[in-house]
Amino acid sequence: MVSGEMILNSTRLLLPEVILVCIASALLVAGVLAKNSSFHWVSKLSALTCIALAGLIAMLGIDQDRVLAFGGMVVRDGFSNFVAIMIL
Repeated sequence: MVSGEMILNSTRLLLPEVILVCIASALLVAGVLAKNSSFHWVSKLSALTCIALAGLIAMLGIDQDRVLAFGGMVVRDGFSNFVAIMIL
């Protein structure tokens, strides 16, 4: 049986990806709804978001061994943190 604490801990591992999706969606909508000058601030905010999330991933994974979430479907370890930062 799955407890609420186990689901919360599993969801915490995906926090950087969830933040990225939410901010990217908000920036896309803001860029579409804004006037023609939105390119500059949307591109600056997206770069700032990538830098902040890379820092968040690095901070969350400093003392982290291999952690499994959602019954082993998500693995968070040093290599996955490295790949996530490189993809950003």
